[in-house]
Amino acid sequence: MTQPSSPLVEKYAAILTEEGYTATVDSEGDLYFRVEGGHYFLRVNEDDTLSFILLYPNFYGIKSDADRRRALEVASEVNTRVKLVKVFVANNDTQASVEVLLANESDFRTVFARALGQLRAGVTRFREIVRERAEWPHNVLKA
Repeated sequence: MTQPSSPLVEKYAAILTEEGYTATVDSEGDLYFRVEGGHYFLRVNEDDTLSFILLYPNFYGIKSDADRRRALEVASEVNTRVKLVKVFVANNDTQASVEVLLANESDFRTVFARALGQLRAGVTRFREIVRERAEWPHNVLKA
């Protein structure tokens, strides 16, 4: 792991390590880690220590206007059916996030696993919906 850029990042990196994740700090100061082939980022802010964002970027590529419409349609469905998860289109890719508010910094350890589970559930549901609709191309789904 590279040297964390802030005390809060360092604290959360230690917690992730204790939970069995290998976390590194990216150039923006976010924690990067992998779970079962998925790439995740944990974004924290020293000015708001009672919140964090989990991000799963770039899991559905957009190569055409039709892909963009599909991604927006499925994102809307996932956003209304899966708690906490926001799926959105950014540039030519689809991303998902969970934004969490904590009552106390010490709640992070308790809340993290559930937040990660919800994020993964949202991405899984997105992929399921795309696959259920046979007329949609599958070549834009990423691992």
